[in-house]
Amino acid sequence: MNGDAEVNELDAADIYAYINTGVWPNAPVGGSGMLLFATSSVHSDGLLRFPITLSDAVNVRSLEIELLYNEDQLDYRNFIQLLSSENNLVSVQKISDGKVKIIYMSANAKNGSLIPTEVRFNINGDPNALTQITSKYSVNGGEMIVGPTLWFKWCYRC
Repeated sequence: MNGDAEVNELDAADIYAYINTGVWPNAPVGGSGMLLFATSSVHSDGLLRFPITLSDAVNVRSLEIELLYNEDQLDYRNFIQLLSSENNLVSVQKISDGKVKIIYMSANAKNGSLIPTEVRFNINGDPNALTQITSKYSVNGGEMIVGPTLWFKWCYRC
């Protein structure tokens, strides 16, 4: 779509922008940001919740995030779209055992701190076990970058 013979989240953002504005967007110049996991919370019912943040975003129209986790300890449940203003779209899908993909698209370039979604997992493993979720991400169809790792323990009285 954008000349690289590979369809990625930036191509999807271009299509989304065209549908919303009627104008094919110019290719973004650069695009950067740092992926962060905001403070997570574990509820007594075994539900892990954490917002996904892209801080210091510059000229961001698309963001692809892969979360990797141990299926024996966690099970992807759902997500809430937090960045819900006009011309923004978030999709979260479990694509294989232990892997969730998040796609954020915007018809317009965004800057600043972006919090597109909150992701939720059921904790189904040993509550005493130290559990992790690792990540990698790409901004505007660029190379995948190793992102943060979320470490947590469910047991409150261990």
